[in-house]
Amino acid sequence: MTKLLEMKDSLIRIYAKFDSYINMGLKFILALVMLLVIKNGVGYMDKIGSLPISLVLALICCLLPMSATLWVGALVVLLNLYALSIEVALVGAALFLAIYFIYFRFCPKDNVVALLTPILGRFGIPYVLPAVGGLLRPVYSALSIACGTVVYYFLDGVRQNASTVLAPVSGATSSERLKVLIGLLADNKEMYAVLAALVLSTLVIFFVRRLKIDYAWTIALFSGLIIQIVVYVVVSLALSVTPDILMLIIGSVLGGAIGTVLQFFCMNLDYERVERVQYEDDEYYYHVTAIPKRTVAAKEKQIKQFGNTGRMPRVSQTPTGDTTVLDRKALAQELDIDEDLLK
Repeated sequence: MTKLLEMKDSLIRIYAKFDSYINMGLKFILALVMLLVIKNGVGYMDKIGSLPISLVLALICCLLPMSATLWVGALVVLLNLYALSIEVALVGAALFLAIYFIYFRFCPKDNVVALLTPILGRFGIPYVLPAVGGLLRPVYSALSIACGTVVYYFLDGVRQNASTVLAPVSGATSSERLKVLIGLLADNKEMYAVLAALVLSTLVIFFVRRLKIDYAWTIALFSGLIIQIVVYVVVSLALSVTPDILMLIIGSVLGGAIGTVLQFFCMNLDYERVERVQYEDDEYYYHVTAIPKRTVAAKEKQIKQFGNTGRMPRVSQTPTGDTTVLDRKALAQELDIDEDLLK
């Protein structure tokens, strides 16, 4: 444990020293992954999906606030949808507009969670997000996850139906395309099951970790993950949807691992040294519980002296530039003080 605490302190010091550069690098990686996921999912416009354009856009995103990455991602998605069909682009724009009024009204500062939701959904593991949102973010993180989930299932539905129904060459009329697009969300029972699991799990983790109990973060994390598994299976069976148990378990295990790491760095408390204090003033009587964080003491610097035992060497320079070493007696004579003072 001591080694882990030392490593934690080292990482924190490194981040505090280079935080601006690290944040820019993380934003660049996140923006690039987002653009590559969009290209692989709904990449119907080859020019904007090329790697050089993606690198340039990711570089621009790393220099701007995090919210700008959401705008860039939405614009790239709409351009790709327009290359597929104007009806798809219009429905996508309406969806983004509705999310804009919901998201930026209630959770405008939860950009990372909203962006990670469709990305992790594309990899099949959105179940790690409640651990992040519930432990680190405010309660409205559940709304950010919900918005990101809706966007993912809409784009995934477009990808699955593009060649058969939504593309102009399919021969489908505009009304038929609009009907399919509306059905991508209204009739998607799997989306409802995932939404219920993610939102309820996030809320459980958030409220439990705020309770005044020992090991609140640990209890919140694992109780939320259990709720996630149970809710997803129950809702899936109730809606006659075959649950993807394997990805659910993998995502929940990853969420537990990530939540444990986050707890170690953000709320690593030593419950064996809890202190409870009671005191009063003229108006109130106070009960205070103090839980110390696990820390490692700073290493003390040790200075070793080399030379004759019982003597303190001193280096001096003669007028000719030669170096001489003075022992304690010679140094006392030079300073005109008692030799015992140099012990």
